[in-house]
Amino acid sequence: MELEIETTGICNAQCPFCSKFTFDQGRLEIYNRAPVLSKEILDIKAFDKLCRSIKEPKIKFDFQGSYGDPMAHPNILKLITSAAQVENAEVELKTNGSLKHEKLYKELAKYLNTKNRKMFFSVDAYGNRNAIYRRGTDWEKIIGNMRAFTESGGKAVWKVVFFEKNMGDYRNMEKLARRLGFVSFFIHPNRVTERESRTAIFKIPKEYKPKPHVDFKTDYVSHFKHYKTVECRHLNSDGEQYYFIGCDSKVYPCCDLWGDMVEDDPRVRRLASLVTSSQSDEISLKHHSFYDIINGNKFKKIDHLIKFKPNMLCKKNCGCESDKMDAIHNINFT
Repeated sequence: MELEIETTGICNAQCPFCSKFTFDQGRLEIYNRAPVLSKEILDIKAFDKLCRSIKEPKIKFDFQGSYGDPMAHPNILKLITSAAQVENAEVELKTNGSLKHEKLYKELAKYLNTKNRKMFFSVDAYGNRNAIYRRGTDWEKIIGNMRAFTESGGKAVWKVVFFEKNMGDYRNMEKLARRLGFVSFFIHPNRVTERESRTAIFKIPKEYKPKPHVDFKTDYVSHFKHYKTVECRHLNSDGEQYYFIGCDSKVYPCCDLWGDMVEDDPRVRRLASLVTSSQSDEISLKHHSFYDIINGNKFKKIDHLIKFKPNMLCKKNCGCESDKMDAIHNINFT
């Protein structure tokens, strides 16, 4: 089983192509969707209770951010400690590396120090050029936090999003990763279109004003109704189940349905709220145990529909062959 965890909707960076921004193709402008993002943080008691209840022979905790950076959670160390107490659990934490202080990274190294328990640093260019993409981050602070983590025994991976104009940086970044004691360096495919990359990356994010909810219309539904089945990450064909834990401390089938709750189209937001029951406490870890939630009527109904009659959001997100792109370049140092 894999649990992807959104600890908070807060992030210090303003990366232009982050999911918390929306790109207007017509005006070539970027808008910050902060007004519709969750302002909550993952409840540490509810998460600790989840970890103590885990019965799986194989479990992975993946702390990453759909909208926020995990390190922005005020008690990230307690969350990692709870996950690490689960025997044989795989634990990963992904961050831009520019948050918090070296002392915290040294503490995290005590729990993220094996081949199955690592910290991923998302850094896309060398030196101050990184701030072009990871806006609001500080290179010197990132390097200091990296060094504090690895010198304390932490296992670190350097993760780069590919930008063709940064080809000259990658060799220097790989060498630096080796010097700092990283265990791996890899370059991840970039899904941003060339047009967006050229025009929008230097524009300042603007205010976003969400539209009111409206009913779905036939013309919208028709875009996706031809899909009869979906390739579902939540109900993986090989039996490996996946769930998403939102920063509202609620359990969702996947990150896509969570993300649809802040989509540009108000019809998508409305349907996502209905599909996931996000306004209800029946999927909340504060009120119910993890296994009661995933074995409850709500998830049974969702799982049945995904298999036999996918809703429009599942068709929209997964109604075609899934993207199987692998890392462009991957180097393991150990």
